Amino acid sequence: EIMGVTKGAISQTIRKLVSKNLILKSNINNKKEVNLKLSEKGIIVFKAQESFQKEIFTFARNLYDKARPEDREIVSRLFQAIAVNMQNRVALL
Repeated sequence: EIMGVTKGAISQTIRKLVSKNLILKSNINNKKEVNLKLSEKGIIVFKAQESFQKEIFTFARNLYDKARPEDREIVSRLFQAIAVNMQNRVALL
């Protein structure tokens, strides 16, 4: 709920990930607590996503490096605004 996601939405997402064999779910001592861990397939998907993110950031960095100074300033202000917004949201927790 802190992140704007309901318990029901989290449960539904977990069910989908389990059904796709991306995570493994095990009960601890009661029905309200569970352990979650990535399955072998989940680890493969996670590593592929990490690799993809690195490619995207490298591509974005190359674009930024080639950009005009005024365009860099716009991008910089945008990311500063995003960072401030995120800090404000975390402060509310």
